[in-house]
Parts: sequence; C-alpha cells; structure tokens
Amino acid sequence: MNLSSVAPAVAQHHQHLVRSVFDEQELYELAALIAGNDSSFDELHLSADGKFQTRDMSNGSAAKEVVSHLRGVFGRTDPRDLPHLYYGCGRARGGSTALTNVFGMAGIPSYYQPVKSVLRHVLNSMAAPAWDVGAGSKHVFAKETFGPYTLAECLFQPLDMLIAAGYPTHKIDLIAFDREPISALASWLAKWSGRLPVERLVFHFVLAGLNVQRVMRSAKSHGIRTTTYVYELSKDPVFAVGKLFDRLAIPSLFSEAAVTDWHEGGDLASERSSIIFPDEPQIYDVPGLHGSDVAYRFHARAAAKVPKPYVLLLEKMNAAASYRASVQSCLSDLEIGQTKAEAIFG
Repeated sequence: MNLSSVAPAVAQHHQHLVRSVFDEQELYELAALIAGNDSSFDELHLSADGKFQTRDMSNGSAAKEVVSHLRGVFGRTDPRDLPHLYYGCGRARGGSTALTNVFGMAGIPSYYQPVKSVLRHVLNSMAAPAWDVGAGSKHVFAKETFGPYTLAECLFQPLDMLIAAGYPTHKIDLIAFDREPISALASWLAKWSGRLPVERLVFHFVLAGLNVQRVMRSAKSHGIRTTTYVYELSKDPVFAVGKLFDRLAIPSLFSEAAVTDWHEGGDLASERSSIIFPDEPQIYDVPGLHGSDVAYRFHARAAAKVPKPYVLLLEKMNAAASYRASVQSCLSDLEIGQTKAEAIFG
C-alpha cells in the first residue's frame, strides 16, 4: 500500500479522523497523513480522553505551546554555550531507557523524554518544569519515545520543537531507535493493556513506529546526521555501545564498565540510576515500567503473546520490512561487517 499517495485526500477530512474507537480504515488514513507530511497535519484535532489528556486542542497548537516553553528555557543560555545533544527518538519500549542509563554511566548527563514531558503537561493544562539542558556540560544525551497513551504523544515531533525553540542544528546528533516489531508490541501489551483498550494500544503502536520516519526526514532536511540503532544489537552489548560511541565521535567516553557494571545504578526507575527523570503528571506513573538489571543487555519478549489479528495487522502495515530497513541502516551506520551481523541477527 502506497500510503503517501492518499495523504492529500485524507487531509481534507482530518478533523473527523479521531473517533472514540479506532477502526482499520482510520489507521490507514492516519498512516497516510504521516507519510505525506502534509502541512494541514497541524490542524489534526486531538480529543481529550479525560484521563491522559484533559484538553481538546489541535496538533499544531499543542506543538506551539511546547515550543514556547522550550524557547523560554533555551533563551536563558547563549546558543554557543548549549551542549552537543545526542538525541534518541523512537517508539516506546525499544530499549532506549537502558541505553540512556549507559550514557549516564559514561558520565554524560542523560535525560528521560524531556520534551514529551512538556507535551504531557500541556495536554493537561499544567505548568511544565524547566529542562536545564546539562548546564555547563559539553555533551548531553536525551531520549524521546512515541506513544502509548494519546494520539498527541504518538505524533509529536520533538526534533522540530527543539529547532523551533532555538537549539542549534549543528549541535544535534539524532539516534533513531527501532526494535523487532512483534517483540516490541508484546512489550506494549504486557505493560499497558490494563491502561488502554488493546485495539487502541495496537493502533497507537503502529502510528508511533511510523512517526520515527517523520523525525528522520526532518533531520535530513536540516542537515542533522542520523544514526539508526536497533535494540537487538544489544545481544552483543559492549560491542554495540562501543560502535555507537565511535559513530558519535566520542570514543574516549566509552568504557566497558558503563555497559557491564551497573551495581545499584541498575534500578532504572530509581534515583540510583544514571538517568535524569523529569516531573510528570501522576497519571503517567506506572510502577514496574522500568526494570532492574546489573548491566545493559538484551531481553527477549515472547512474540507468541501477540494475538494473531495484530500480527496480521503489522504485516499489512509493512512493519517487518520497515524493521529490516532499520537493521540495514544500523549495520551501515555503525560499520558492522557481515560476520558480526550474522552472529547477532542470524
């Protein structure tokens, strides 16, 4: 299915896309709108659900409020003094929290979805906390994830928001995260099926994955270098992180201990970790969302727990082909040879 070919038609009635219960045709329409990247995307109506979002607003107005907040934060600092930002973006449950801890263990201030946190406050008419952006640091890492609760957090564009707020493009490296889709969806269902209707959760999963492609297109248009990193590479964690730090031109900051020797810092949801968490509305607090481990490493998910209809839906949406493309980009970006690739991916 060529999603981009139907985007203009979809844009004509985007105000009516978000219904109380998704159907498959609506998913195709929204996917086409994402692929088309039409300017009218800003007019997409985001309906409040009374739980995770208490305000009705358009996609564009939500973005403007986030940008206004960030501009107020960045405006306090001379752009020349802002640190170089290694900025990870991907669908939620892609292994990015553990990788955030790795960067923190390596001595780089590492932030947990700072822009998404601002968006969540905006959606609920709450004052968002300021992001100190690693004041005085040469390098910082931050990661944003798309999904799971609202359409707004599946579709927001954090890179565009940072740039619009004044963050210099030459001080950003984008890291695009991906994970084998059936395993990733299994993780979504395990963590959030008790908080959202499963059908809505699955559709949000699809849209969140497509949204990463929008971020990558934006990075390309701004001349920002992008590195694709797939979670399965963590089957060989020391090798994977070493390659990533080489790619980001910070090999001197890599240490094997940051990957293998977490000790008490392996409780990822606690203050003992090396992750800097923002304040978020209480509704988003999910006990046990982040695990505890002694090191950065791969954790498998039972794909058999994903109901067959949703597996078929992912097939229709070309999720497997998209993931294979991510793997190839990852191997190319990190300069991983065929022998090592076969050992990791089979």
